[in-house]
Amino acid sequence: MRAFIAMQDSVGDINRRNEYASKPGLIERAGEILSICRQAADAAHDYQKLKSMSDAELARRGLSRSELPRVVFDKLTQGY
Repeated sequence: MRAFIAMQDSVGDINRRNEYASKPGLIERAGEILSICRQAADAAHDYQKLKSMSDAELARRGLSRSELPRVVFDKLTQGY
């Protein structure tokens, strides 16, 4: 009897996993999440690159050090 109950639990777990995996859009959502993570990593890289520049280099680009977070955030939220 215990083996039968354990087998039913296993089958139920498999059915639940299949139900979640087969939901429409799951793979698309995962792709969107990965894309967002990539954009965030790119923005962090851009910020570090700008942050390492001298004030004169930033001024040549029309930027001040205090604007860096806003500039990178704007780029992130407006897309690439």
